[in-house]
Formats: sequence, C-alpha cells, structure tokens
Amino acid sequence: MRALLRPVAVLTLALTTLAACAGDDASTAPEMPEPTPSPNPPSSSAYVVTGRVTNADGAPIAGATVVANNQYYYSASVSGTSGADGSYRLQLSDTPGTWSVSASIVRTFDGTQYRIALAPDSAGPFAGPTGAVRSFVWHTRGRRADGGYYGKPVIAYPALEEGNYDLVMTDVELTLTPVAMLDGTAGQVITGRLVATADGDAIRDVPIGRYTITAREARAGEPPRPLHVRLRNQGSYVPALTTGFVTPYGTNLDVAQIVLQVRR
Repeated sequence: MRALLRPVAVLTLALTTLAACAGDDASTAPEMPEPTPSPNPPSSSAYVVTGRVTNADGAPIAGATVVANNQYYYSASVSGTSGADGSYRLQLSDTPGTWSVSASIVRTFDGTQYRIALAPDSAGPFAGPTGAVRSFVWHTRGRRADGGYYGKPVIAYPALEEGNYDLVMTDVELTLTPVAMLDGTAGQVITGRLVATADGDAIRDVPIGRYTITAREARAGEPPRPLHVRLRNQGSYVPALTTGFVTPYGTNLDVAQIVLQVRR
C-alpha cells in the first residue's frame, strides 16, 4: 500500500513546484484586462420577425410600415408598424416557404408625399420556422440590394429646336444646389455629367429635396457653355431653375424624379 502512495506524493510535490514557478512568471508579466461582456445579440423565434427602424444617426423612427411576404404564397403577407422606440414585431403564419421583409416610411415635404424604401441590415430570405431579426435604416442615397439607388434621378432631355439638335446629353453637366431637404439636413451641392440610364440621361442617386439647378455644356477641348433649363414641356427656359421632386405614382411606389429640358 505504501509503494502505491509514493508516486502520488511525488506527483503532488511536482505539481506544487510547477504552480509556484508559474506564479513567479505571472508576477512579471503584464496583467491581462478582464474581458468586457458584450450584450446578448437579438435572437429570433419561430414564425416571428422582429427588429428596429432608425435613421442614419441611429434615432428611432416610429410609424414605419414593415411587411413580411411569403415567397411562395402571394396572399400570405403580414404587415405592422414600428413603435415609438423604432421596434416592431410581426407574427407570421405557419405557411410553408420562405419569407422576405421590407420597410418604408411616408414623409410630406414641400407639399408632396413621398414613400421612402428603407435599407435592411440583411436582404436575404429566411425560413418561417427559424424566424428572423431584420432592422432597417433610412438612407437618403446609396446603392440598394436590388441594384438601384436610395436617392432619386434628375433626368434631362434636349430641347428639340433649331440650334440644339447636335447637343450631346452626356456633355451636359448639372449643378444641384440644395434649398431644403426632406430629411431636414443642409444637404450638399451635387455637380455631375449626365449618364445614360433606363429612365433617360440623368444624374442618379440624388437625395430628395428642393434644389436650384443650373446646366452647362462641357465638350472635351472646348470652354464650358451655359445652358438654359426648364421643367420638361413646362414654362420658359431660365438660366437657373428651383424645383423639387415629383411622385408620378403617388405613395403607391417609392418613385420620385425631376425631369428637365435643356437648350443652348
């Protein structure tokens, strides 16, 4: 019995010695700070979608419309609105299939109502049994997941009249000086050449607001030449036009645009 206990005693002595040595080494090393516990990430529940709606500064947005659409059954959709703290909760049906979530707000500015699509933190679909957390942010400009833009286009067409037939629209440069902005910010001056888009030659991704617009022809190798502008098929041509965006489909869609004509 004694022979069996000796190795245990030796092992105990060795472990004690190692612990003491380790303690000596640790006293000379810098003390590691205690890790800061991170808040628990939001978790999802079966057939439930939750999240928050905020502006770009993180302030909550109340009254946003959030819609969950079943991707297999057209009639299986659920909608709700965000509360005072920007949060929402949608209880889904147990219908088979995957779901997608979108959110929008309606804002009135300069006498016009605009529907504004909000940017999701994740644009992918999810399975109903897993549920999901989807939060949304109001971006006034920038790329959307579908390839479009959160900003809106300022489109320009040439005047069809003598002395203007050879005007190349991609040589036209617009300057948009903000007067007032939908989101209440000061806005920024935007200057750029027109580019070809599906809607026509335009400056894309412009935040909704009221702008003073000027135009000039900027041909390569030639001095810039001021142009006159007007709303398309409306009014007289002027050196500078102050106008805002129109909504051709009302608040049914998040479509807004300014459509101009330019001439020499």
